[in-house]
Amino acid sequence: MKGKNILKLSVCLVFFSFYSLSALDEMNMKSSGPPATVIDDAAVSLDKFIENRKAFSERPFPENMEFKKEVLQPYINSLETRKEKELEIKRCNRLFKIKKYLLRLFAVNPYTGELIMADGKEIRGCVSMANENIICVRPRDAKKSLSCKWEDFGIEQYIRFFTFYAEQRLSASGGEVSEENSVEFAAEDYLLLALLCDRLGHYEKAYEYAKKTLEICPSYKNEIREMFFSYN
Repeated sequence: MKGKNILKLSVCLVFFSFYSLSALDEMNMKSSGPPATVIDDAAVSLDKFIENRKAFSERPFPENMEFKKEVLQPYINSLETRKEKELEIKRCNRLFKIKKYLLRLFAVNPYTGELIMADGKEIRGCVSMANENIICVRPRDAKKSLSCKWEDFGIEQYIRFFTFYAEQRLSASGGEVSEENSVEFAAEDYLLLALLCDRLGHYEKAYEYAKKTLEICPSYKNEIREMFFSYN
């Protein structure tokens, strides 16, 4: 039943659109620039992918998963062409929803398993409660939960969060959500994870999860191309 509840939740999720071209400095939008070069993602090697993604290494990353406009807007304004700005805005719009998305998933079906802290410490337990500021973790066999900040978790744990829910979607069957929709929701999880890894400079993982998205849901091909394989 938990897997089905997660799938039902996905149907109701609102995909936030926080950034807009109209919000950008008008002077920075005058140069349209050449169209982006779309590379055949199927033919891109890991080495080539990493080489191309290094151009984005200066993007700001909020450790607490708060992708706020005031933090990311200056970088968007610094990009040279309209196409670059449009693509970065699309990435930011997806990243913007990560915290609220995870909060809703935690509420429906709390994450259970190994939790890896940013300092490398491992705790076996579950997420007992979470809000915009903290994630409470209850160690196995413990009566009280530990109160952790979002930034107390490293990318390894966020990978575990997303794969935990994506795998549940893929294994769920029947109910009110079709198999096709459950696969699409899992693909969305892997795409978010790829974007998160890319943002943090974990390009090998970003490549892995971008490919995973395509593997389970080929209809995401254009989305993957825009997010990862289009370069100016």
